[in-house]
Amino acid sequence: MFTVDVGDGKLRKYHTSFGHTGKSSCPKKAIHSATEFLMSDKNVAALAWVAEQGKGMRINHASDLTEFGIQSKHIHTVGTCNSRSMLVAPVVDYSGESDLIIELSDKENGFTTKEFEMALIFCQHTACLLTCTILLDRRDKNSRRRNIINEQLCNITSVKPSNVEQMISHHRKNSNVFRGNFDEFYFCIRCYPEGDIAGIAMEIFYELNLVKDFKIRRSVLVRFILSVQQGYGSLPYHNWYHAVSVAHFAYLLIKKLRLVDEGQFSKVETFALVVSALTHDIDHRGTNNQFQSYTNSDIYKLYACEDSVMERHHLSIALAILHREDCNILESFNDADYKYFVELLTWNIIATDISKHLKNREGLFIEARSGNPKQRKMARMSLFMTAADLCDNCKRWDDSLPTVHGILQEFFNQGDMEKQLGFSPIPMMDREVAYIPMIEYKFVKYIVGPVFRYLNELYIELKPCMDNIQQNEDLWTFATAVFDKYREIKMDQLDILEMPEMKEASLLKVKLDDDLEVVKKRKFSITIPPPGSGSVIDNKKSLASVISILDEEMDEVDTGEKQKFRCCIRCFRRKGPDT
Repeated sequence: MFTVDVGDGKLRKYHTSFGHTGKSSCPKKAIHSATEFLMSDKNVAALAWVAEQGKGMRINHASDLTEFGIQSKHIHTVGTCNSRSMLVAPVVDYSGESDLIIELSDKENGFTTKEFEMALIFCQHTACLLTCTILLDRRDKNSRRRNIINEQLCNITSVKPSNVEQMISHHRKNSNVFRGNFDEFYFCIRCYPEGDIAGIAMEIFYELNLVKDFKIRRSVLVRFILSVQQGYGSLPYHNWYHAVSVAHFAYLLIKKLRLVDEGQFSKVETFALVVSALTHDIDHRGTNNQFQSYTNSDIYKLYACEDSVMERHHLSIALAILHREDCNILESFNDADYKYFVELLTWNIIATDISKHLKNREGLFIEARSGNPKQRKMARMSLFMTAADLCDNCKRWDDSLPTVHGILQEFFNQGDMEKQLGFSPIPMMDREVAYIPMIEYKFVKYIVGPVFRYLNELYIELKPCMDNIQQNEDLWTFATAVFDKYREIKMDQLDILEMPEMKEASLLKVKLDDDLEVVKKRKFSITIPPPGSGSVIDNKKSLASVISILDEEMDEVDTGEKQKFRCCIRCFRRKGPDT
């Protein structure tokens, strides 16, 4: 059996060969080990024809291939093993496409017409069963999706006319309040009171001329913004402040990189970028995709087969708000623009899945520079979304600390919930194990840094961001002195973040015995003693560092082995290094 992937033009073998007649296995079984074949490969031309046409074929001699327009001396070749006869039947689903192909080969004396008809009937029954299963699953998912979205939209109440008028009046009076540094990378959303945040979001739409270009009614824009605001809960980090901060950074990219002025992005694309940034985390639950999987949540059940579970939920809520008549800021769009906008919204919000970004990062870097025009634009759009989502890390140190406090508070809260459910949280979410300076240093250096560094190669305007990232990376190194001092008296790490000593001015005055590079090496490059060396880890701080490093290095290790490792580490921590 083969699965068909038209997207990448490949056939993938689902079941290995049964062997030749009269033999326990093929004498050249090694050549059957391949599991992927390009549909353009002439050796699988018959399979490719069936996949493309959605029809079956019965071949008892290579000359029969000519009836199907295939010129080949061999029916089906794998390595040096040639099939003597072949019967191929497609499993055509309800959409009319063939996703599965069943192949029978090497029947002695060939296949009869009746056997061919029986194979086709079998495939039709299989397709019918698959279709019923798919449609039932889709119906159940749609029902659950409606329930989840309706439940959330119940919390997003209709905006009262008085609130609309109040917002419009407030914006008129305060539109100049932000003007001082609104167009600068160091503009800090979190420095403003909560009552001003919706006004900042509104200012973005006006400053980019989106209201005028897309004929957005002011009252509709206000209802959309206030409805999205209601969709964000009172989480420490994934809240309305974060949403507007990301949208503002997207605004800065559009303005400072002259994306529209130089024809790099169209108006619809910039509109989609701003709306995506504003809605990308709506109805966040304060827990990550892995937690949805652990707990088998309703959201996970809906989107598990599509990956990026929470991101797809954010997208669904965003579209549900946009489809409300009183929030429809897309009402002037024609069908083509609307379809493209939704495509971009989907692409952009899914791009904020950091785990997917890390898997695809190198490919995105290549496409952003040397891909075809469509690839280049979409790759850059994805990188812009990631950069905007991480923008707090390129703010000034004192402005970024509250963000660090918020995200780590969410991490530790998730870790606490996982412990209550009987799971072992990863080290950076375990408040008893995590070492904040290391977590942040590594995050800034290995996740934030590469994105901005690459974009800075494309756009020199991002140099101020790179300077702040480098400064913050160094300051996290200096911060180890503060953390080591207060952790000795068992102070909560989140409280340490709020100490006066953690301010930039104080950290720059810290006197260290070693220079910066030596400190980095000692604090952040701890290596694991080789097995049997007799070496032990000498203190809890180093132990926490080791666990954080190992957690990244063990990503490909079986989950069961990870759990055993963490269990051993916890026993080690409780009983002491002499055990």
